[in-house]
Amino acid sequence: MLDAGYAANYWLCEGRNYTYLHSGENEFLDNSFDKDAIEPLNRIIAFLDEVLE
Repeated sequence: MLDAGYAANYWLCEGRNYTYLHSGENEFLDNSFDKDAIEPLNRIIAFLDEVLE
């Protein structure tokens, strides 16, 4: 992507899978949107703010 001129940002949320971003709460996986999604969403918003200036 970078070689093609696109902006990219990679962040690994260690210890979590992506499902908490769209599944609400899963007690078995100990995922909760309210608890776990704040940092990833803030990172997504910051990235979009940067590339969509």
